[in-house]
Amino acid sequence: MTGRAAVRDGGVTVAATGMTITDATADVSLARDTVRLDSLVARAGGPLRASGYLDLSDRAHPVVHASAAGDRIRVMDQHRGLVDANAELKVEGPLDAVRVTGRGEMLHGFLALKQFRKDLLRVKSPGDLTFMSVFDTTGAPSDSARVALALRQPRAFAIVADLALVIDRGNYYRHRPDANTEFFTGDGEAVLAHIDQRTDDQWAVGFVRIPGGVAYFRTQPFVPVRGSLTLEPHTGAPAIVQDLSERLLWEPGRGWLPLRLFTGGTSKSPAIGLESGTLFPIRGRELNGYLTQGRTSTSLLQQSGSSLAGSEAWSGQLAGESGALARRQQGAIALGVVLHDIGTGGTKEYGLDAISVSPADVPTELVFGKTGGVRGALVEAGQYLTVDRYVAGQLRLTRGIPGVRYEERFGPDLRLDVGLEPRFLFRAPEELGITHPTLRTGVFGAFVTRMWDF
Repeated sequence: MTGRAAVRDGGVTVAATGMTITDATADVSLARDTVRLDSLVARAGGPLRASGYLDLSDRAHPVVHASAAGDRIRVMDQHRGLVDANAELKVEGPLDAVRVTGRGEMLHGFLALKQFRKDLLRVKSPGDLTFMSVFDTTGAPSDSARVALALRQPRAFAIVADLALVIDRGNYYRHRPDANTEFFTGDGEAVLAHIDQRTDDQWAVGFVRIPGGVAYFRTQPFVPVRGSLTLEPHTGAPAIVQDLSERLLWEPGRGWLPLRLFTGGTSKSPAIGLESGTLFPIRGRELNGYLTQGRTSTSLLQQSGSSLAGSEAWSGQLAGESGALARRQQGAIALGVVLHDIGTGGTKEYGLDAISVSPADVPTELVFGKTGGVRGALVEAGQYLTVDRYVAGQLRLTRGIPGVRYEERFGPDLRLDVGLEPRFLFRAPEELGITHPTLRTGVFGAFVTRMWDF
């Protein structure tokens, strides 16, 4: 048999990932016992090329030999993720056990594939045994018998793939509306994946670093400092999560206090813990008060620290006016938790990526004013225009000017923060105790931040 076929200006959309292939040009020829793909050239964001042939000399066991390569192709483009990648694949072997080998490089993008279960977010002590991880790479005793039995049942078509994946900086895991954390593999590192459709085995081995971004816990943002997701080479084994995030607060009399959020355990059941970064540790139950203190992205100062604020040195418990303000601000946190599910629905309905209701940063002197507590809560809704560009609007539940934020990262080292945020100021100290004089205004701030890894 002989023949030829050609495709001009073809296109395909992969429904599972939203990948769209356009401008496809292909030439296929059939000569005796060989079906040859002379060339396939297309675009999926970037250029995509493939060639190869199918040997039909043994009709019962056809053999395929092919290769494909893509440069900056968009392999995912939908609400669950947007990923650009380079890829090289080689396909060889009979159709009942096609060997696929290759290498991929995830250039930049985001993944929003899975939501955390809310019942897992229970705060525990970082010394709890649930933070301990056991790396078990041994197979089940009956695993070899299962594999042998599966191989006895031949399939007409099966893929056996061994792939290597390199993840560049600028890739994010997005958990609307709670997190947008960066992940990547280090220099010389890669995640190795194995898929065997003959035995239904699939696993990955390697580890992915978690260096930055933002993660919200109890309405407050934390910045991941260091962490990793470790993948084990065993079928069905859960990944191991280890992450440390920080939120810097100003505690009068002590200075900067890093409030630390730990995540540890398996990806299926992670444990969450709070810890202070001070020389003398603060008890976990006292740290909830520090979660009520607000911070703004347009200021290096924190208004809630003043001469009226203070804490007991032996326990870290907030006292005085600062403690009273913390108790009032707990109402704003409760409102943010109650409205969390509404924010999750809002991100899906209106295309937003972040909706949060959190306590505002107000002067301690205004503890009994209208700006403290629920009425002073800060509502923020934003969207990532690109992977590295974030724009958000801000509103207070009391009368005040609205605000706007703009944040953009330039590579892994530089970050620009610009914003106009609402601010409540204490107008006249001499009037303290008579009324609660408040000046409603806005503050403009612009910062360029340079980051180093060491």
